[in-house]
Parts: sequence; C-alpha cells; structure tokens
Amino acid sequence: AAWPVGLAIFDLMHSADVQPEIVNYRQPVRLCYKANQWELAVRLLLETREMSFTPDEIVYSSAISACRKLGTDYESWVPQLVQELAQVLSATAADIGDEVLDEDMQESLSAGICAVSLSGDLTLAVQLVELMRARGMQPSEEALNAVGGAMAKAGVIDDRMMSFYHELRSRLLQPNELMLHAAMLYYVTHCDEAGSATLWREAPPLYAETNKRWGTPRWIRSTYAANVTDLEPEVAKLVVQIMLQETIRKPMKPLRDLQFYTGGGPTGEGGMPDEEGFDSDCKREIYNFVFGLGFTRAEIFCPGEVNIPKTQLVQARELLGISDTRQRRQYLKNKKLKSARWTNVKIAQEFTYRSPDMTGD
Repeated sequence: AAWPVGLAIFDLMHSADVQPEIVNYRQPVRLCYKANQWELAVRLLLETREMSFTPDEIVYSSAISACRKLGTDYESWVPQLVQELAQVLSATAADIGDEVLDEDMQESLSAGICAVSLSGDLTLAVQLVELMRARGMQPSEEALNAVGGAMAKAGVIDDRMMSFYHELRSRLLQPNELMLHAAMLYYVTHCDEAGSATLWREAPPLYAETNKRWGTPRWIRSTYAANVTDLEPEVAKLVVQIMLQETIRKPMKPLRDLQFYTGGGPTGEGGMPDEEGFDSDCKREIYNFVFGLGFTRAEIFCPGEVNIPKTQLVQARELLGISDTRQRRQYLKNKKLKSARWTNVKIAQEFTYRSPDMTGD
C-alpha cells in the first residue's frame, strides 16, 4: 500500500520543521481513501484547516467520500464539506485533467448531492448538479433521484425537476418511485387551454411502469378511488395530488366524491378509532395533507377512508377558472337525449298494440 509512505513523508517534513503546502496533501488524502483508511483521510483534512490552508477540490472530494463511508458519526459533516467544495469549484475555472481524479470527484459530488438533498438544501443540491454538468461530469442515478425527489417533497414540480427526470431517461437510468410519481403529477397539471391534458398521455405509461416494478395493481381502484395504504408517505401525497389535479383540471370529466383508502387498524381501546376519528397513521397523514391543500371538508367517517366531497371539487375547479366547456355541455345533452330515446323505444315496445292472432294457429 502506498498510503503509509505518504504519511511517513509528512512525518519527516514535520520533524525537519518543513511546513507542507496544500499540494502535498492531495495524493496522501486520495491514497488513504483508496486504501479504505477513511479516518486518516478525514484527519488530514482537519490538519489542513489547523494549518489555515484552504483545501482544494481533490482533498475535499476524497474527504467527503471518506465521511460517507464512515457512516453516521461523520455523515453530518458532509453537507458543510459539500458547500465548501461548491465554493472552491465555483472559483476554479480550469478542469482537472487527470481522469482518475475526475472519477473520484464525480463520486464525491454525487454523494454530496444525496446528503445535501436529504438535508433539504435544494439550492445547493441544484448548484452542485449544475457544477458537475459544467465540468463534464455526470451525476449518479442516486444523486438525480435524490435531488428530484427532494424537490417533489418540497412541492417544486417544475421544469427543472423534470430536467433531472429526463436526464435519468436519456442515460437509461431508473427513476425511483417518488420520481416517477412526481413526473406523473407534472404531466397531469400541465393541461392545455381546452383542458384536454395533452401531456396526460405520458402519465399512464408511467403508472404501468410502477405496476411492473413494484407490484400490480399499484393504487388505482377506479376513476374516483385510490388505495394509498401500502405506499410510502411522500408517494401517497403525490398520488392524492395526481387524483385531485386529474379530476379538477378536466372539464370533460364529471365530478364525483373522491375516495382514498388508507387501511389501518384499530388504535383506540376496544378496537375503536382514537378520539379524533382516525384509525391509522396513514389516514391522519392524508387527512392533514388534503386539509393543508384547502380541502377543509374532507370526511373521515368511513373506516379506513378519506373522502373529498364533490362540492369542494366544484369550488376548486371554479378557483382555477375552469368551467364546463361547450363540448362537455353538448356531450351531456347528447347523453341525455340518447337516454331519453332509449327509454321511449322500450316504452313503445312494451305498449305497442298487437292485433290478436285470428288464424287459430
């Protein structure tokens, strides 16, 4: 192993009262990381700070990867180190020529994106992705899913989030379940002026993909009902929004009560729901979520269900400025006329006079 040699050189420099420069730390830190001597790599990073050096991108990237490897004791260091690395990269215009070092930095930055995304710092996470792209590096599958998923959790369903989804697809990587549902919600909410939801055609294949990858059927029970019992909480919230937006934004779609099956078991004494009427944590979370969206009349009377009444859906449609279109009114009129004609035909068949058979046959 080469890392003991690097450390021995440092000891000789210290014993000879020779102060090392920041360039002297690059290779030892990288060698320690490569040799799984992660604590030594972090110790060298701390030493550069004690000597008032500003670590460069190579030292930072190796130290970040080492912190990730060390686990929970050092995981909290990663967001701060990544933020410092982003500042160094922003100030450095030249690319690193060594391909090996680029690979190390790509791995470290991807790990940093995951850590920063989990901490909720979306601005820094997106900045890191842009820095990687500017340097010709590609974020990992985990990193793209992490930053896109963090944006979805924060309610940021926009073109930038979709850029991460499209990058996953273009590189033949796998979007995770949260990312797939965020893309579905994006397609559902971007309807054209006529309300025909042209992008909605992109959503059903994504739902079919979730069925294929995580089990069939996933959550659709009918046009107006979804089962969110077995979904992760963040995915379940996206499902609720998908059902709401798809129902509200399509003027051609008649409105009815929406039902969300939350399942669950008894939480109170004697197998009864608690004093607030909730019989599962899922039910409580979904109710609080839809209440926060403005659906304050959601009902929890039925066991294992959260229902949103039609009246609130009508109000939501009106707030969006969506009303029954001429096509929908004509559709309902034709449907009513067709029903009436069919009724008249049946009545005519039942009461048409038939002359008696006089032939005796």
